Amino acid sequence: MAIRTNTAGSASFPRSGRAPARQLLARPRCDTWIELPCTLSRDAALRLAADLLSAGMPPGALMTGDSWAPDCGTGQFDRAGFPDPTAMIRQLYDRGFSDMSWIVPFADARPVDGGSRQ
Repeated sequence: MAIRTNTAGSASFPRSGRAPARQLLARPRCDTWIELPCTLSRDAALRLAADLLSAGMPPGALMTGDSWAPDCGTGQFDRAGFPDPTAMIRQLYDRGFSDMSWIVPFADARPVDGGSRQ
């Protein structure tokens, strides 16, 4: 009997058949959600990247935890903490880092019209 797993994920995000980028496997990965749990901002992320380089770590992937968005799943940067996200990502790239922004695709079972689920 075959077991099917992750059917919803497979339908929405089919496998590409390609390996992950070499840098994601060969270089360090740092997650801002662990390092900066409640203080994530553009300045804090750039400071973390600079601190990693100053400590002698090679640049790798800087994973931007879910607090970059004002609400989970919106896909929009919080402009108070990230006034120019494109410039921040460019600065990370210029330092040799790649950016991986964490997206949480929550599903809400409430009806769109705000009614109750009964």
